[in-house]
Amino acid sequence: MKEEEKEDKWRKWLAMQNKDEIALWYKATDFEEKYFGDMNLDDFEEELSGKETWIGGKWVKVKRDFYTEFGITLGRWRFIIVKKPKGYAGKCFPKSCTIKIAEEYKDNDIVLLHEMIHAFECMLFKHEFFFQYVLIKLYKKLSEQVPNLDELLMFDQHVDSIVHSPLFCLKSIDLDLRLNQEIGTTYAYEREELFRPDNGEEGNFDTLDLDKMKVLMAKKYFGEK
Repeated sequence: MKEEEKEDKWRKWLAMQNKDEIALWYKATDFEEKYFGDMNLDDFEEELSGKETWIGGKWVKVKRDFYTEFGITLGRWRFIIVKKPKGYAGKCFPKSCTIKIAEEYKDNDIVLLHEMIHAFECMLFKHEFFFQYVLIKLYKKLSEQVPNLDELLMFDQHVDSIVHSPLFCLKSIDLDLRLNQEIGTTYAYEREELFRPDNGEEGNFDTLDLDKMKVLMAKKYFGEK
């Protein structure tokens, strides 16, 4: 969607929205400022803003304006509360820059944060270097906090994760740690149980039993055999 079209649709939505939807938008923009400085590139502006371009027969150093050049922000996204959703608590629609939240989950921060990760991930897809840069930065940061991070990422390659990339998994873990939630909470889909250490000692990541996790996953999605 072109920026002009995005702006036009956002203004039309703004004129028609109800108080719950504008509250959702305000909450999302607040969450972006607090928790998504990595995915909107604010955290890395100083180290990424400098570039060289060919002007007048020579290379000239210039500084990027990340907001105007890339627009990786939810500032002009629309948030719609759905009374009768078709089997979802929240859903991200990147082509129309829209996040839909089921009415019963309109006050659920975890559902909103989950969909916000999808939204930022989709915006980063358009800028391959930045997408991979954020992935590396998050991995480096979390590998110092979560000893079995590689195992969690490898387990998450299960077919159920088809719309949840390694970047999504990393960012969801980052939010869980920052919000003092059990790892897997923001990811949802019972990940907090599946990622839990085998011995039940919360936070003891070295005891994770991957074989048991695979059995649990199979039982949840394919039933007892």
